[in-house]
Amino acid sequence: ATGEQGCRETIARWVSPEMPFYQTLLRDCGFAADVDRIEAALADGGWEAAGRAVSDELLDDVALVGDPATWRDKLARLHDVGVSLVCPYFRAYGPDGEDTVLADIRAAADALTPRPG
Repeated sequence: ATGEQGCRETIARWVSPEMPFYQTLLRDCGFAADVDRIEAALADGGWEAAGRAVSDELLDDVALVGDPATWRDKLARLHDVGVSLVCPYFRAYGPDGEDTVLADIRAAADALTPRPG
């Protein structure tokens, strides 16, 4: 799986029937349609299909994916709405998974480091 697809599959695992806490949390946060779609996709096609069922909106609201250059702005927006603790989870993917995880950790650390001035 690509980094983004791997992230979508991780989110889908949180929404699985074995994790009712996260299902309830996401439903309460306005993602009921995602929960229903992910559950249906999981039943019909497994984790890969469930990952594809994660909406772009849900992905954007809960994950740092894509170009690390955008992460600083995203983290600033989260801080502005009251998020005071970020707990990143890094998932290895691809043939250079360890290198990818280390690069993502460095990018997240850079994004979390306040700029002078």
